[in-house]
Amino acid sequence: MRKLIDITSVLCGIIAIASLILGIRVLTGHGYYMGLAIFSMVRQGTMLGFIGNIIGIAITCGGFGAMGFYGFTSYRSSSSRKNAFIWGLIMSAICLVSLFCSIFAHRFNFGDILILAVPLLYTYGIFKSA
Repeated sequence: MRKLIDITSVLCGIIAIASLILGIRVLTGHGYYMGLAIFSMVRQGTMLGFIGNIIGIAITCGGFGAMGFYGFTSYRSSSSRKNAFIWGLIMSAICLVSLFCSIFAHRFNFGDILILAVPLLYTYGIFKSA
């Protein structure tokens, strides 16, 4: 299970960095945010859309970044393992809601399943390693 946790922790770090870079591009007007569908629902260019994108970027970067950090430190202490499990559950729920939003908005693609699979595998690995 250690390898699964390490691999998914690296993937979580990559997702956090990619969402930050792509999010900055969106905020400067260079395309749409390519992350979770729930945070890109408002595309009208209003102030609420701008604030929504900032919140989406913060949640995605913070959640996946925390998963990556706690995943690498989960074997050192039980409190890190507990935090890793909680962040895995939170991000799994957010990604599941995002999947439903993209299905109902008719913007579903295979990337939505991959984004959901990473926190689910991560949470499974943390749960089995306890």
